[in-house]
Amino acid sequence: MTTKLQYAILGAASLITGKVLLDRQPKGRQAVCDRCREDCFGTIMSMFSAENICGDCKDKERGFPEYKAAEAADLLAYADRMENIYGCPPEQAENVRRQARRLLTPPDNEQE
Repeated sequence: MTTKLQYAILGAASLITGKVLLDRQPKGRQAVCDRCREDCFGTIMSMFSAENICGDCKDKERGFPEYKAAEAADLLAYADRMENIYGCPPEQAENVRRQARRLLTPPDNEQE
């Protein structure tokens, strides 16, 4: 059984490494996507709701115009938790905030 602390560590690891960690199902059981109701090998939480969605639905979600803003808001909330709850140094939280700001800023080399 996975504890809350282990889930917190997995969440932090996925944020730090940039890798998506899927909720693994027990052997012999497949997950079901809350959005499309299809069987899948694992799920990840939606940026817009508490739904656990499959990789295909997550790929579609990444194409939404509001996705970067939702991702930035999630990073900002995580930075606050890092300082206030987890006791991380302010420099680490500021690095996460900087990443959130980068998501919302268009690249300089983009031509109109």
